[in-house]
Amino acid sequence: MAYDVKTVKREWEGHETALAWRRYPVEHEPIRRHCHMIDDANPLSSRRGVARR
Repeated sequence: MAYDVKTVKREWEGHETALAWRRYPVEHEPIRRHCHMIDDANPLSSRRGVARR
């Protein structure tokens, strides 16, 4: 079965999830390092605070 990324993207665009507090916070540094390792220059995943806007 093929995975159609465009269809999945279209289905999830504009979908918001509820804010949920968990035991451990998301750590920014491991995410930033991973993005640099795979050359992901998307500011939503590599720059702190951009996604909050």
